[in-house]
Amino acid sequence: MEVCEVVRLFVNKAVVSVGPKRRGNPGYGQLEAVRVLVYARLKGFENDTRVVEYLKKHLQEAKRLA
Repeated sequence: MEVCEVVRLFVNKAVVSVGPKRRGNPGYGQLEAVRVLVYARLKGFENDTRVVEYLKKHLQEAKRLA
């Protein structure tokens, strides 16, 4: 199973429940933020800059995490 699928399965089932929408900038919700954090940890990225650079190069994985 791919890392993206593991993250989606784990985060969706165990960690975060989707809350009501809030006002303000649309941005990313809690669910997407936690998915990216778990993904970065599993892939061994040490900081946010490396995660951003990697996801910019691998758009397919970025879309699956959103």
